[in-house]
Amino acid sequence: DRDPEPVAELDGYGPIPPILARALATGGTWRRLLTDPTTGQILDVGRTRYQPPAAIADHVRHRDRTCIRPSCTHPARTAHLDHIHEWKDGGTTSADNLGPQCTGDHHAKTIGAYTVAYTTDRTYAWTTPTDHGYLRRPDGTTTTLPRHTTQALRKLVKETTRNGRPVDPALIDAALAAASAGTDTPEHWTLPKGQRSAPRPDLHHGQSWADGEPPF
Repeated sequence: DRDPEPVAELDGYGPIPPILARALATGGTWRRLLTDPTTGQILDVGRTRYQPPAAIADHVRHRDRTCIRPSCTHPARTAHLDHIHEWKDGGTTSADNLGPQCTGDHHAKTIGAYTVAYTTDRTYAWTTPTDHGYLRRPDGTTTTLPRHTTQALRKLVKETTRNGRPVDPALIDAALAAASAGTDTPEHWTLPKGQRSAPRPDLHHGQSWADGEPPF
C-alpha cells in the first residue's frame, strides 16, 4: 500500500529504478543545473564547468545577437562568450553571466581596461579607464552616461570584483533610472565606512546634469 517511489531518469538512457538511481548518485559527481521552467533549457551550471553547454551558448548568442560592447557589430555567432563577472573572481557559467564579445573587446575587458554590468532588461553599462560610460541597449543602440555616474559604476564593479560578488542588476536599474531622470548625484555613491557596496541612488533629488539636459 505504499506510495510508488518517483522514477529517476538517466540522461541518454531513460527511466531507471530508484535503487539504481541512489547507487549512481552515491558514487557520482553532483552538478548544479538550473533550467527554464517552461522550455526545460539549461540556463545555469554554476561553477561546475567553465565552458558553457551548447544550450546556454545558443541562448546567449540568440539573445544578444552581436558583441555586447556599445557600437560593436561583430556577430555573436563568431564571438567569444565572456564571463561578465570573471570566472577567476567567482563568476558562474550561466546565461545571466555570459555575453558575446569579439576577440579584441574580450581581451580588453579581461585585463581590466573596461568594466561591464547589466540591467534586468540586458542593457549593458560599460566604463572605460578615462571615465567614459556607455550603454548598449537590447536593440543595439548606444547612449552615453554622465561622468560621475560612470565613475561610480566603475568603482562599484571594481569593488564587487574584489569581494568576489557580481553587481546586482537591480542596482544598475536604479542608477540608470536616476541618471535618466537627472537625479543621480555624486554623493549618492559615497560609501559609508565599512559598507561594501553602493546604495541604490535616491530617485527624488536635485538636478545633476552640468548642461541642464540629460544625454539620452
